[in-house]
Amino acid sequence: MRRPALAALVALALLASVAGLAGVARQRDRSPLVRTIQFAQSMGPVTVDPRTGYAFVLTWSPGSTGQVSALDTRTGRLIRTIAVGSAPGGGTGALGIDHPSGHVFVAVDGDAATGTAASVTMLAARTMTVLRRTAIAPAPIGVTVDEAAGSVTVTSLGAAPAGGRPGGIATIFEAATGRLARVVGAPIDTIVAEDPRAGRRFIFDRGGDGRRGVLSVIDARTGRILRHAVLASTPSAVTVDEGRQRVFALADRTVTTFDARTGRPLCSAPVGGGAAAIAVDARTGRVFVARAPFGSGGLGAIMTLDASSGRPLRTLTLTGNPTTLAVDARHGHVFATDAGRLDGRGVLAGGGLDVLDARSGALVRRIPLGGIPGEVAIDEGTGRIVVASGSSSGAALPSPWDWIPGRLRRALRLPVPSSRTVGGSVTLLDLSR
Repeated sequence: MRRPALAALVALALLASVAGLAGVARQRDRSPLVRTIQFAQSMGPVTVDPRTGYAFVLTWSPGSTGQVSALDTRTGRLIRTIAVGSAPGGGTGALGIDHPSGHVFVAVDGDAATGTAASVTMLAARTMTVLRRTAIAPAPIGVTVDEAAGSVTVTSLGAAPAGGRPGGIATIFEAATGRLARVVGAPIDTIVAEDPRAGRRFIFDRGGDGRRGVLSVIDARTGRILRHAVLASTPSAVTVDEGRQRVFALADRTVTTFDARTGRPLCSAPVGGGAAAIAVDARTGRVFVARAPFGSGGLGAIMTLDASSGRPLRTLTLTGNPTTLAVDARHGHVFATDAGRLDGRGVLAGGGLDVLDARSGALVRRIPLGGIPGEVAIDEGTGRIVVASGSSSGAALPSPWDWIPGRLRRALRLPVPSSRTVGGSVTLLDLSR
C-alpha cells in the first residue's frame, strides 16, 4: 500500500474515533443533572428568585443555628450561606421572596434551651446581606407575600397553653422596609388564597366543631366580607386560577371548585384518600392533585381535572408517593416530587422527580434522586428545576450516569453511586439536556 493511501486510512480512522468520542459526549450531556450539593443540616423550604437567578434554601438542625443558602441556578454554584439568627430547635421555619423590593424573608423557630427567640430575618436577595431581624411568636410555619399590597405575613403556631392547642398568630411586615406593621390572632388551620384579578381574598378556617370548615370571601380593596359559608370539611390546600376566576380547595378526598367572584361552590370531584397537594396550570386549564397513601396499602397517583368544569380527566398511577407539585407553565411541564415507597424495613426508598405533560397529564419521564425528595422550585428564566431532598438511611446519591440503562452502565463499568446517610441535599436539573 502506498504512503498516500495509508495516510488517508489513518486520517479516516482518527476522524471516526473523534466522531465516536463526540457522540459519547453528546450522550453524556443528555443527563439532566447539573449538580447536587450536600448539606449537613436538615432541609427546609426552597424558593427561586428569577431576577437574580438564585435559589434560596433554608436548613436547620436541633440545637444549632438556622442557615439560608443561595445557589446560582445556572451553574449550581453555592453563592453564600449565612446564619439567620435563631436556633430552630422546634424544627419549624419558612421563607418567601418579595420580588419588587428584592427582599428575602426567612422565619425560623427559637430554642428555649439556649434562650433564643423565634425571628424573621430580612435579606437583600442580590447580595445576601442581613438588613433587618425581628423577634416573632414561636413556631413559624408560613411566609405569605402579597406583592400588590406590599406586605409579608408570617404565620406562627404561638405558645400553646397548658393542656391546650396553640391559638395561632399572624405577624405582618412592610415588604419594602421590613418594619413590623401589626400582629393579629390567626387560627392555625387558616388557609388564605388571593385572586388579584377578581379583587378577592378567600379565607378558609376550621369550624367551631373542629370538623367542618368556614369560608369567608373578602373584598381585597375594602376589606368588606362578601360571603360567609360553612363547608363540609376544612381544606388542606388551595390553589387559584386567576384567568378563569376559579378557586380549587382540596379537602377530605374531594376537590371543590368555587367562583372567585362570589365564593359560590360550583362543583366537587372525588380524588380518593391520601391527597397531599394541588396545583393549577392556567395556560392548559388543568388542575393536578397528588395522592400519596404511603403505608395505607394504596398506590400513589396524580389526578388531572378540567379547570373550567372540575371534571376528572385522567389518573396517572405511580409506584411511589408524590407529595409536592409545581407547574412550569412556560415549558408545559408539571413536576411532582416522589418520596418513593416503603421497603421491608419501613424506610422510604426509590425517590425521584416525576415530570408530567401539563395538558394531558401523561408521564414524560422520571428522574431518580437520592434521599427523600420534598420541596421543588422552578426558575422559568433558565429552565432549571431545584429539588430539596431530606436524608434517608442508605439513600443512593445521584449520579451523572443515572440516565444510562443499568445493564449498559455495568457493561461500560461506569461508577456506581455510593450509598450513605446524608443530612440533605439540593439537586439542580436541566430538562433541556
